[in-house]
Amino acid sequence: MIHVSVNYLAPQSAENPDPLARLRSVTWLVENARHLRRMGGSAGERLHLVFVGHTQHLTPALVEELSETCRVSIETPLYERLCAEHPRLVASQGGPYRLFTFAFLRWLVIERLFGAEPVLCHDGDILHNVPLPAISAAFRGITRTATSTAFAAISDPHWFKAWARNLADFDSDPEVFLARHVSRLPFGPASFATSPEEYFAKFLIESGELPQDELDAGFPFWIVPQPHVLPRLYNFVETKSLNAVPTPMRYERSWGTDMINGRPLAFWHMQKPFMSQLSSLAVFREGNPELDTGRIYNFNYYGWTGVEERVRAADPYHLRGGYGVVPRHLERLAGELIAAEKSNALQRVAPERNLFHPAFLYDYYFRRFDFSILFNNRRWPQPGVWQDAQAGGLAR
Repeated sequence: MIHVSVNYLAPQSAENPDPLARLRSVTWLVENARHLRRMGGSAGERLHLVFVGHTQHLTPALVEELSETCRVSIETPLYERLCAEHPRLVASQGGPYRLFTFAFLRWLVIERLFGAEPVLCHDGDILHNVPLPAISAAFRGITRTATSTAFAAISDPHWFKAWARNLADFDSDPEVFLARHVSRLPFGPASFATSPEEYFAKFLIESGELPQDELDAGFPFWIVPQPHVLPRLYNFVETKSLNAVPTPMRYERSWGTDMINGRPLAFWHMQKPFMSQLSSLAVFREGNPELDTGRIYNFNYYGWTGVEERVRAADPYHLRGGYGVVPRHLERLAGELIAAEKSNALQRVAPERNLFHPAFLYDYYFRRFDFSILFNNRRWPQPGVWQDAQAGGLAR
């Protein structure tokens, strides 16, 4: 199967003064390439990194490093043709190089590039935990969106046809399209606005438009769309099997591979709420122990404090548990952590010294420590779900 990750660089602007620095701070592309190299390469399988947008900001040194492990290509003309074919969608999402415009259209880029070939599609903030050939072997013949569009295994080409057909309908008359679906969401249009492409995929999966194979209990890897809601294993679409990791969960890193209950994860999805937990714990351990809250909540919810009202609007299954909502008495601290992250970005703190940056987090959690310092009952927001390590472990 073909592994592909499509990524974009937005134009330089007052809110985006350094497009490359922005790319590096919101993706794990460099860290993942290094991690794949540490795992010994991929035995002939390479991750295709496709870039669109203002790619003149990609430096030769970065492209050279990525190319050691991945295949790198620039497909801006193709992407801009697709934008021209979907004018209302582009306008409704704020322009061609806005997050949700890109999210909708990247699937069409993949189809145009690879046709009917079976593909494994990865977000740019994914870090692989097992070699690519192992993931290919596990998903051979399977078509499944991981209840979040962060990852999709697509063996059935009808998946792409359904996406293109429904996206054309959405572009043609979004009001009619949404009227068929949006009433099922907990907060209607307000929920849809929090993540339009994810909810679009939800609509299509639940209506049977997108093929969706279930994974049986013998599947060799955990597929975790959002680590910050563990033990829950679904996000926008409830699965019919493997809804949750059995508790108490037991975490270990064995020979460089992270495992829960003895089963490896296929990858880590380093989304902002999970990165926020990792960064906050590092802040408390390394710089400001007096701020330590004990439990590590999802303080930064995509640039906002992760309060109950905001999370409920975005997560259709929030009431079933999982997300570590910030308690009222810690909202001020959450704001301070978010402000510190923004300050570090404005001051261009070196990535390796910036506790909020993927470069620092990769070194901290994959070279110096592992996730046992977070995955324990003292630190995790949801109580009693981990089987803690024996005394003398790393869970401080």
